[in-house]
Amino acid sequence: AIDALLDGKVHYGPNAGLPALRSAVSRYLSSRYGTNINMENVIITHGATEAVFLSLLSVVEQHDEVVLLDPYWPYYAEMIALTGARPVVVPPTDGPGSKPDMEAFKKAVAESAQKRLGIDLEVGELKRDELFGYQKQRSLSYKL
Repeated sequence: AIDALLDGKVHYGPNAGLPALRSAVSRYLSSRYGTNINMENVIITHGATEAVFLSLLSVVEQHDEVVLLDPYWPYYAEMIALTGARPVVVPPTDGPGSKPDMEAFKKAVAESAQKRLGIDLEVGELKRDELFGYQKQRSLSYKL
């Protein structure tokens, strides 16, 4: 920090992050995942909240449903609403050390997928390819 101050680097940086850092991140990710990630596709954020919100803005469309596992940070529901989407909250199981109710989660995802994608999923039929088929059509990829 002292060196930056002495070098006169005391101004706001670019909104997407410093080019040298974005370039280093793109090289690292390209190497790690065996693909070519251009630095123009890398954004450095100031924290997780900004990153989550920008991610939502890039993939969620108006009238989409986004499944949230309760408990969740309340601002997540607000971020989803700001995109024009609707949060669908899945409650936890009852009792000490409660965990997400996976049957309720599967049901929420199946109902949301049926509305959004026009496919009929039963609770026990959820498969990764079916859940992410729509995103694949939009040329988005996910590492699960």
